[in-house]
Amino acid sequence: MGDRTLSTPGVSRALALLVAAGSVPLIALGGLSTPAAVAGVITPSPPNIVLILTDDQGNDMFGPMPRTRASLLDQGVTFSNGISPTSLCCPARAALLSGTYSHTNGVWTNGPPLGGWQAFSGMESHTVATALDDVGYQTGFFGKYLNGWSSPADPVVPAGWDSFSAMRGPSGAGGAYYDYELVGIGQRESFGATPEDYSTDVLATRASDFVTAADPAAPLFVIYAPYGPHAPSNPAPRHVGTWPTAALQPPANEEDMSDKPAFMQSLAPIPKRKLRRAIRKQNESLISVDEGVQKLIEAVGADRAANTLFVFLSDNALLNGDHRLRGKYVPYEGATEIPIALRWDGVIAPGQVDPRIFTIQDVTTTIVEAAGATLPTEGVSYLSGTRDGTVVEGVETTNDGFTRPAYCGWRTEQYLYVRYSNGAGDELYDYALDPDELDNRATDPSYTKTLGQLRATAQPACTPGPPGFRWDAEPVTP
Repeated sequence: MGDRTLSTPGVSRALALLVAAGSVPLIALGGLSTPAAVAGVITPSPPNIVLILTDDQGNDMFGPMPRTRASLLDQGVTFSNGISPTSLCCPARAALLSGTYSHTNGVWTNGPPLGGWQAFSGMESHTVATALDDVGYQTGFFGKYLNGWSSPADPVVPAGWDSFSAMRGPSGAGGAYYDYELVGIGQRESFGATPEDYSTDVLATRASDFVTAADPAAPLFVIYAPYGPHAPSNPAPRHVGTWPTAALQPPANEEDMSDKPAFMQSLAPIPKRKLRRAIRKQNESLISVDEGVQKLIEAVGADRAANTLFVFLSDNALLNGDHRLRGKYVPYEGATEIPIALRWDGVIAPGQVDPRIFTIQDVTTTIVEAAGATLPTEGVSYLSGTRDGTVVEGVETTNDGFTRPAYCGWRTEQYLYVRYSNGAGDELYDYALDPDELDNRATDPSYTKTLGQLRATAQPACTPGPPGFRWDAEPVTP
């Protein structure tokens, strides 16, 4: 690729170094006049791009979304190993906007000093929105933006958006189902607690209106980012009590925790009633999201849909009792495996389930290539490449009543390897034999070579590592 320098100010030094070293995909740098073909298909250019971003949805939560399954998932490709490498709201959304990892964009948590919009703000001039805006796209955002963006009384509208309407919840929170404001371009609006104020519905209407009003002669890029099914997972009133209580499945409330790192071994099982109630509410809150997706597709219409790239994904998944945990920001598949689906009629063949590792960063890179835009990313486009694995990484956090050390690891289709900082332990799971991550094989002699290979791959990929993370401390036996 040769030596490269960035002429665009504001890109982080770490990303500039990646570009100079040739580590950023060429496709994301140079831009294309037409998107690449898949399986020899000559593709139109540029497509409309419609992106739906849910909040805390696992890739197994499509039961309440028949419209989305029929209109998007069944009409394109879904990824059985879609990954959110740093599985928390703000780091994941920063990854989507920039196409970079947390160790590059500096967003590790939902708030400062190691995260939130405050940590990302310096990259706002180089996002997927600015990249598409630069090549003539009509751009619109409707929903939950980065955590911390709405904390100031008068948030600054990010660059690149022609229409921008983001949630500002109570005390500046970035999401809510009721009692919130929509802030951005135009007059600030306040919403109450009536059924008509339910944010998933309101945002679907705003996004659909943007699509309807867009000039059909120019391509459009719209993000619909509802709050569902994020806790407290309030369903629309019309959907309360409509979803049956589901039986819990492993690895919920894992029985034997002796192979887990020491800091997890004392975790108590979570009451089953609490877990079942949470799962039911999550599913019920997704019914209105499903209706919103259908409304957006209808707004696009059959003519524009013929050249529209539809993208569906979540920022991260959510542990519902997995390994006795509730929440996210851990390397386990219950937090990192997210639904990702791409539909582009005539370009992407329908009905595919792709097992490749496909990350949030890859979503961004795919969009950039399809649009013929320019943005340095760390992703691999579905249209022109593939990856063997991805780094998973996080800083030290306290949740679920315990403190988890910083970690770095490597995820492939078959394996998850994780090293926790300062000798807190290693984990290695073989999904071919153990899809529920119940048997940590880090100390199994028959996996010594595999563990070494995965560690050797993870170390340079996770550089610079998460703040507080050290590779040089010896791991302890779980």
